[in-house]
This record gives sequence, structure tokens and C-alpha cells, in this order.
Amino acid sequence: MYERTNLKLPSRARAEQFRILMPCLARMGCAFLFTAASWNGAFLPLGLCFTAAVGSGLYATCAMLGAALGAILLWDGVETAELLAVAVLIRSADWVFRDSESVEYRMFMPIVTATMTALIGAVLLLMGAVNDRVLGLYFLRIAFCLGGTLLMQEILRHPTQEALLLLVGSMVLAAAQIMPVGVNIGLVLGMALTVYTAGTASGVMLAAVCGVALDIGMDCTAPVTALLCFSSLLAGLILRKSRTMAVMTVVGTVLTAALVSVEPQFDLLGAIPGVFFGAAAPGGLYQPPPAKRENRPKPAIRHMQEAAELLDALGAQLMIALPKMPKTDPSLIFDRAADRVCKSCGQFETCWGGASEAYTAFLGASKPMLARGAVLRDDFPVSFLARCRHIENLLSAINQELDSVLYRRQFRHRLEASRSLLAEQYRIFAAYLSGTAGTLHEEVRKKPAYSPVLGVSTAERRGNTISGDHGSSFRVSRHIHDILLCDGMGSGEAAMVESLSTVRMLRGLLLAGFRPDDALQLLNSIYLLRDDGAFSTVDLVQADLASGDVTLWKWGSAPTYVKRGEYVEKIGTALPPPGLEGTGRAERIELSLETGDLLILLSDGAATPETEEQIRLYSGKSPKELAARIIGRGGDGEDDRTAVVLKLQPVAVHRQHTTNCAS
Repeated sequence: MYERTNLKLPSRARAEQFRILMPCLARMGCAFLFTAASWNGAFLPLGLCFTAAVGSGLYATCAMLGAALGAILLWDGVETAELLAVAVLIRSADWVFRDSESVEYRMFMPIVTATMTALIGAVLLLMGAVNDRVLGLYFLRIAFCLGGTLLMQEILRHPTQEALLLLVGSMVLAAAQIMPVGVNIGLVLGMALTVYTAGTASGVMLAAVCGVALDIGMDCTAPVTALLCFSSLLAGLILRKSRTMAVMTVVGTVLTAALVSVEPQFDLLGAIPGVFFGAAAPGGLYQPPPAKRENRPKPAIRHMQEAAELLDALGAQLMIALPKMPKTDPSLIFDRAADRVCKSCGQFETCWGGASEAYTAFLGASKPMLARGAVLRDDFPVSFLARCRHIENLLSAINQELDSVLYRRQFRHRLEASRSLLAEQYRIFAAYLSGTAGTLHEEVRKKPAYSPVLGVSTAERRGNTISGDHGSSFRVSRHIHDILLCDGMGSGEAAMVESLSTVRMLRGLLLAGFRPDDALQLLNSIYLLRDDGAFSTVDLVQADLASGDVTLWKWGSAPTYVKRGEYVEKIGTALPPPGLEGTGRAERIELSLETGDLLILLSDGAATPETEEQIRLYSGKSPKELAARIIGRGGDGEDDRTAVVLKLQPVAVHRQHTTNCAS
């Protein structure tokens, strides 16, 4: 038995077919309507011009079929034969010259269309009677094909508003010549376009163009232009209240114009089907308002999100583990060294033939060689040393091969470390782009409830005029305030340059929108890649002025103190500074400062037992006073000293005051 199944095309495939089918039908319909263009009962090759201007491929074939269908249904006799022959020859010439550079020439298709029209027209002239009217039509059609094709090409390549209005007007004028069962197709098309565009900025303009074309092409005394323009204006006004009412109003306008004129114009009743066609078309009056969609991100935001996903993917690719290196095989090292030294020796067969002493000697030397990283004479038996004629060359070759293996392993470790750093940077920048896109899409603005009050005091090392400690206090957003304190390695100018560059880089990253964790990881990557032995410790405080919550990042820095009344808490773990460990990360500490609490940041030179005692004994509330007391009474003067004291003051009590202690 066969199981009955319902096979359905996937929705994406159906959409793709619809996307291809509609342009094909549109070009076929346009070519059909243009074929109806005439002058004094004789056809004008407007359909041929459109067919030639469409280009090549599937769309051009559909246009040719539309022109052929129009020639068969709308004309007869010689006109049908001439239109069909020229349409086929145009497409044949386009196919023959498809690989030639001539096709790219702007005048190629206009010349081809005019030439084919001239050839077929000449054949028909030789077969029939020739008079002035026939000759005039012959040359008119040739000129029309040349100029019309060129104009159509420009319209289709550069579809400006004026060009499209000219194209629509020409189509309506040509369609006005088609009247099956007494209904003027041009009038139906003109009214359909008028209703479809009612309420838009160009609706009245399009209605006027269609009306002028119909006034020229129709045998009607009623002002069709006025009818279409009035219908467009009226429908646009009523459309805001009711779509159905707008359609019925236009129908009523058409009936009034047809029946209330001095002489009834029943031809105008043919516009009524056009009203319903225009309203029922996709996007027309009868379509319900589009459902509310979720707020889609703007193109710039979407591009940032796509870039973030791409960087994440690149980082994930870099984190794919490399194939494991095989363990060091000492036999390969000895074989390569023997190939370089022993093979040219006269005793090669004696030393290496069979179960020779050389194998035993090398086997015994392998273990100390790998442990030491080099081979020595003492690793081999005395008997082997006495027998070998080129022992020094052999030892040198073995050490060179061993160094080559070690260099490869060292390079592999460096490669893995570099890949890890690069993947981390990709992840950081991906997070930055994603976070920035989210901020642009949904910006959160909180009103600060606190303002930061800072006290800063600093002193150089005894005998120096330059401090290696630098810091900065700055507002990242309306309710986020950051404080940096960096202590460069050592003292003097070198330490100053290091700490100042660190402050400036971190400040720039934070102001640009990087998260503190990511900014610190970037700093670590830079130190590792720079590999010059210089570094700077980091204390980073981020205060949420809306809630009073404080986050502290410490990396290689001196302990931090929190003073809550008489209670003093020492926080921070001794960590290596950034740049010394590839896998290192800053210590992150979450705090909540109440009114009156003091947060004290110290550089290495100020972190002494005397300083901690000064903090415990201080009973005041002034950050500036406490910072000055710490620097004035603490430390031995052998290092630069800096103290930064932070207090969060409620906004209602004290207006914002910040201190910037870095240039």
C-alpha cells in the first residue's frame, strides 16, 4: 500500500518563486499594453522599444512574449506579422551578441531595434503599394524605435520620479486604445493607479498624468484629468477614517461625473472596476493596516550586532585546540645527528651495524640529555668516547637537533598564547559592539541620588620631582562615575610614563563604552604582547550614583580600605600586576557605600602599617583631610605615595564635586 502524503513547497522556496514570477508578469503586461500604442490607426512600436530596453535573460523573454501576445490579440494582418518578426529578431540579435562587448554599448539596442524595424518594414514595402503615407510611417517607426528604445533604457536604468511618471503616462495612453466589450482598459488602469496611490505624496501627481493621457487617448468630452485628481484628493482625505468609505466615495464620484454631465458619459463607468482593482491590490485601500511589529534595530545597530557575532565566531575558531605535539623522541634526534656526522665516517658500518655499542650509548645518554636540555661528553660511556673519531662534531650536531626541537616547542607555546590573546581581544570587541548596540537601542538614563566627593593627596619619592603614580576621576554616564589609580613600576620618569599611559588608555576605553573587565583584559594583552618588562598596577572604582553601589577592580595594587564609622575593612588580594600572566584577571569586589562611608585607595608607597593606623584613628568625615593625613604622616619616602579617598554624598545635601588628578 502507498501512504498518501501532502507535499508542500517550503515557504522560503514559495517566496522565492513569487519574487521571480511577479517581475516577469509585470514586464509581460507592460509590453502587452505598450503594443496597443497607435497613431491614426497605425501601430507605433512602443512595445518593441520596451522589449529591447528590458535587457536580456528571463525578463527580456517575458517582455517579448507580452509584445507577441499584444500583436496577435490587438492587431491583425501585416501589422501582426511585422511586430512578431521584429520582436523575434531583436531577441535573436541580443542572443547572438550576448558575449560581445557591443552589448555594453549604450546605443547597441536602440540601433538593433531601428535596424530590424527598417529591414522588416522594407520587405513589407516591396511587397505592397507604396505612397507618401506609407513611407512617412516607415521612417517614423524607425526614428521612434531609435529614440524610444534609448528613452526606455534611461527610464529603466535611472527610475527617477519624473521618468516613472512618463512611463506610466505612456502606458495609460497606449492602453486607452484597448476596449474589449466597450470597457476602456486605459481608464481602468488609470483609475486603479489613482486609487492605489491615494493618500501618498505623489498620488495627485500620478492621477494628473494618467488623466492627461486619457484625455488625449479617449473620445470623451468629460474632463478625465479633473475626475482622477479629485478622486485622489477625496480618497486620501477619507482614507484616514475609513477605507471602505474612501472606496465608496470614489465610486460615487465616478457615478456623479458619468450621470450628472450635460451629456451623460457612460464611458466613464468603466472606471469603477479600476476603483476596486486599485483598492484590492497589495498595499491598496482594502488591505488592513500592517500589524505592529516589534521595534527592529536601525541598520547601524544591526550592523554592529552582526559584526559582534562575526568577531565572536572568529574568536571561537581561534580557540579550537591545535593538534597535540608528539613527545620528544630522542632516537630521532640521534638519527638526524648521525646522518650529518656518522655517515661520512669510515667506521659507520662498524659502529652502527647490528647490535652495536652506539645504540646502547645513545640510549643511556637520552635521559640526562632530555632532563638537562643538552648533551655532554659525560653522558656517554668512556669506551664509546675512545672509539668515536668525531665525538665533538657528534655532540654539537646532537645539541643542534635538540635545540631545534626545543625551539619548535617554544614557538608552539608562543603561538598558543598569541591565539589565546587574539581570541580574547575578539571576544572583548564583540562584547563592546554588542553592548554599544544595546545602549543605542535602549538607552537607560537614571537620575543620580549621590555625588562623589574626592580627596587626593600625593608625594614624590625623596629626592624626586616626578611621581610615578597617576589617577583620573571622570563621569562615564549620567549615573556612572569612575576613579582610576595606577602605580608605575619603580619611580621617576619611566614610572610616570607607564602609569600615565595606562590611565589614559583605560580612561579612553571606559569612556568609549568598554566594560571595565574587558578594558583591563585589553591592558593585560597589550602588556603581554609588548613584553618589555614594564607594567603598572591598577585600582579601578566604578560608582553607581543612582544606587550607591560600588565595584572595585584591583590588579597588582596595594590593599584598599573601607571605613564605616569606627570599623575599618581591609580588602584586596596580593596579585601579580597585569602583563605578567597570560591567564591573569583583575580581582573584582562588590561594595555598597552608605552615607558617611569612606573608600581609601593607596599606591604601594603609602601602604604601610602606619597608614592603616591613621585610617583607624581618624574620626572625621572629610575625604580631603584624611588623604592629606595619610600622605603627611605615613611612608618612609623611598617610593611615590598617593592616597585617594572617596565618599558618596546624597545629592540633596551636597552638589556634585569631582577632582581630576590626571592630565
